Parts: sequence; structure tokens; C-alpha cells
Amino acid sequence: MSAKTKAATALDKFMSKFTHKFSAKRGFIDMRGMSKNYSTGVIPCKDLDSLVDVLIGPAPIKPNTVDPTAIEHYTLDLSWELLDDMGILSEIQRDMIPNHIYEIELDFDSKKISVILAMQDPVTGLICPFDGNHTRGTLRRQGWSKAPCFVLRAHPDDIKQDPMQARKDLMRIAGEAFLSINLTHKKGVSGYDQFIIKRDYGDPDAVAIWNIMQAYNTNPVRISKDPGDVSHYPNVWTCYDLLDRSKNKGRYLDLALDFHRTTWPLEVVYGATLVGLANFFHKCERAKVTIDQQFFNDLTTAVKPYKLSKFLHEGYKEAYYKANPYGSAGDDLIVTCGFVHSYTKHIGKATYTPELQFKVK
Repeated sequence: MSAKTKAATALDKFMSKFTHKFSAKRGFIDMRGMSKNYSTGVIPCKDLDSLVDVLIGPAPIKPNTVDPTAIEHYTLDLSWELLDDMGILSEIQRDMIPNHIYEIELDFDSKKISVILAMQDPVTGLICPFDGNHTRGTLRRQGWSKAPCFVLRAHPDDIKQDPMQARKDLMRIAGEAFLSINLTHKKGVSGYDQFIIKRDYGDPDAVAIWNIMQAYNTNPVRISKDPGDVSHYPNVWTCYDLLDRSKNKGRYLDLALDFHRTTWPLEVVYGATLVGLANFFHKCERAKVTIDQQFFNDLTTAVKPYKLSKFLHEGYKEAYYKANPYGSAGDDLIVTCGFVHSYTKHIGKATYTPELQFKVK
């Protein structure tokens, strides 16, 4: 019997005990229909959980075997905390929007209060929100003295040994929780905030990207305005994630930023140009082309007809659509191929065969 057949049989057996039939699938359980099988209208969670296990398989950890209040290195407490005992760690709580507090006040209802997620700072002892800071601000303006909180607390032994390290450990947990909550369940977190939060709690990749940026006087910002500003974070991560021959990340972001900042030092870093450069360097090395200073010099000569990074990536896209009016290639591939064509046209050397054909300046 196949695994799929076994799962279907197990579900049929489980559902057979219910008088009122209802839909139960991996993507959706009709709990209103299920509730009609209970005289009180309340579904015992153990029954619902058993159905979930039938649908997606046994729990990875045996239920009721973990005490979350006794986890090594930190504890989780649900408690009422004094508002006067709260503080802000800007690494995990990056903004305060007064207008948002005003909007919450307009519809304030003491029966509809979100629980604030926070950590107790091992250094100062203050309760530091990482999600719900605007709720905290609203409650203060409503005269409340305490707020309901879910608080991460470091183990006393860790605090005694090194309070700053204990703070960093909790910040990492809080930062990861903040990103998970806001990226999955809320309106989202900007690319800038995702990057800065990851850098601040010590994510190795974010720290590596930060170091590469610093090496070329590049400034991560929300909106690019000044020379060296970068704000296209999906493109930055795409460049960083390209693997070199040793399966390491970062080389092609390094090369692309180096070339962009050297060639166009008075411009912002355009994401389309950056990712095109990174892909170009990556594909050249895969084709056994040596990327050295002479290659950089030649490429600088090849792109001179476009004068600016902005004109270059826009020019490549215009040339592609002129040659392919109904083309559907992505911007990244168009710009990457544009570098190939510029290099071939002005330097006269082969790199690799580009996927798209069009004429460049």
C-alpha cells in the first residue's frame, strides 16, 4: 500500500466517528462543520489536533513533553509589566510612528489589546518590546500602568557570567521572531529593516554583506539619494548568494560593488546594474574567463558610451525591446547580456555566449 493510500485510509477511519460530515484537507478544516458534532458547539482541541496529525503526519516532537518556561539559556513568561519599567533597544525595535498610535487611539477598546512581545534586557533589566511598541505607546496614553507581555528572559547564570553576551543572545532570538512575525503574518518589513535587523543580531550573511558594503563606501538606506546609496535589497541578496567555484557566497557582490563604485562614484548604486554585473562576472568565471584588473579596465572602456549607470541599464533594456518587441526576458538577464555585448563590441574578446541578442552602443 502506498503512503498516499495509507494516509487516505487513516483519514477515512478518523472521520467515520463523526455523525455530521465536514471537509478535512491539508489546506483547510471546516471547523464550523466539525463543531456540529458536539452538543456544546465547542471542539476539544485534542480532537482537532488528532485530525491535524492524521492530515500532515505525527508531530515532530511528542506533545506535552516540553516545558517552555524551563528552556536552557532563556525562559518565556506571560505577564503584566509596568510601563515605567520598559525601554527601547533600537536594534530590535527600529521605528516609532506617532500617527499609528493616533490611529489605534481612534478605535481603542480595552477588550481588544494585543499582547506585547518583548525581551528583558540582561544589562538594564528593562522590558524591551520587539513587537507591539505602538500598543505600549497607546496604553500609556490611555492611562494604563501595566501592559500584557510575552517576555523572553535570559537565564540568571548567563546574565551573571556576561550580561552583554546574554543581551546579544536574546536580541538574536527577538530579531528572528520579529522578522518571522512581520514577514509572515503582518503587512511586512522593508528590505532595509530586514537587512539592518539581521546585521544587528549577527546573522552571518547580513554581516558579510555589511562588510562588503563598507569596503566600497556603500550606504544601505531606505531610499537611495546620495552617491553610494543602495536600497534594492532583493538585488543585493541575489548578488551575494551567487556561489563561486569553492561554493562560497559574496564574491560576486564584492566584484559588482567594486566595479560600480569605481566606475560611477557619483551615482547611487542601481540595483539593475549591480545584479547584471554580478551575473556577468559569475557567468564569465564559469566560462573560465579570468576576472582581474585588466578585465575591469576593459569593461570600464566597454561601458563608456553609456556614461552613467542609470543610462546603461535603461539603454540595455531599450535595445532589447527594440530588437524583441514582444520579448519577455527579465531585467536581470537583459542587463547581464548587455554587458556581454558591450565587452565583445568594444574589446573584441569573447566571454561567453549570451542568452539574448540585441545591439548596444
